[in-house]
Amino acid sequence: MKPIPKIIRFFLILKRYLKKFYLSLSENVTIMYIQGINKPIKNLKFNLFTVYLLSGLIIFIIIFNLILLLNNIIIRSDYFFVKNKVKNIMDEKIMLEKNLRRLSDKIDDIRDVVPKLLDIISEGKPKHFDLFAIGGEGETISSNIPFPKYIESKITKIDRDINISVDAMTRVRNFLEMNKKIFSRLPTEWPVLGGGYVSSEFGIRNNPFHFNKEEMHEGIDIAFYPGAPIVATADGTVVSAKYDPGFGNCITILHSFGFITRYAHCQSIKVREGQNVRRGQIIATIGRTGRTTGYHLHYEIRIAKQPVDPIPFILKRPMAVK
Repeated sequence: MKPIPKIIRFFLILKRYLKKFYLSLSENVTIMYIQGINKPIKNLKFNLFTVYLLSGLIIFIIIFNLILLLNNIIIRSDYFFVKNKVKNIMDEKIMLEKNLRRLSDKIDDIRDVVPKLLDIISEGKPKHFDLFAIGGEGETISSNIPFPKYIESKITKIDRDINISVDAMTRVRNFLEMNKKIFSRLPTEWPVLGGGYVSSEFGIRNNPFHFNKEEMHEGIDIAFYPGAPIVATADGTVVSAKYDPGFGNCITILHSFGFITRYAHCQSIKVREGQNVRRGQIIATIGRTGRTTGYHLHYEIRIAKQPVDPIPFILKRPMAVK
C-alpha cells in the first residue's frame, strides 16, 4: 500500500481540527454568579461562538483605538513639523525682504552717484541725466504678484541696475587710468625728496657773481642739505647725464607732450643716458658742482625748448618750502 502524500495528510489533519473547532462552537460556557449567602445562584450560559465573537470584537476595538491614537500622534507630529517649517519660511521671507530693501537702497545711492561721475568726466556742463531711465507701452496686469515672482522681478531689476553701474564705472575707471598715465608724464612733482627752500625764483635776477649785472634765471634754485635725494618729476627718458662747466653734474630728461626737465649742480648722478625713469624715482643728490655759491638744485622746465616757471606746474610742495 502506497503512503499518503504529505500535502494530503496536512489537509486531512487540518480538516479534522477544523471540524473539532466547529463542533466546540456549539458547546456552552456557564458563568455562575453568586450574589451572597442564602441567595440564589444565577447561571449565565453562553456558547463558545458568542464568547469568541465578543472577544474578537473587543480585540478589534482595542486595536482600532490604538491605530487611531498612533495616527493622531503622527498627525500632531507632522503638524508641529509643518508649523515650524512655515515659521522658518516666513522668517526667511522677512529677512529676504529686508535684505532686498537694503540692497535697493544701496542701488538707489549708486543710481544717484554714477550719473554724477559720468558728468564729471564728460566735457562741457553737467547733463543731469537719468542713467537708469526705462519705459514701455504695457499696462500693469495684476498687483497680486506671487512672492517668488516678486522676488524674481526685484532681483532682475537690481541685476540690470548693477550691470549698468558696472559699465558706467568701467568708463570712469578707464578715464581715470588714462588721466593717471597723462598725469605721470607731466612734471608736477616736487624735485627734492623731503623738502627744500626756493632760494632763487624764475625770471630776471641779479647775477650771483656780478651783482651789478642782471640775468635771466631759467629755472628755480632749491637749497637743501648736501646729498638730499633728487627725484624725477615725471615719467621720461634721460637724454643727458654728464658734467657741464656751468651746471656741474647735470641731468636732462625728455617727457611726453614736449616737456623737458633739467637738474643741475648735482653731487652724484644715479641714472645714465637713455634710461627710462619713473615719476618720483631718485636720479641724483644735491651738491654744489659747477658755478654755484652753495648746495642747491637748479631745476628747469622747458616746453618745446622754451623755459617756463616750474612753480605753477608743481601740485604739492613740502611744508618746509618757502
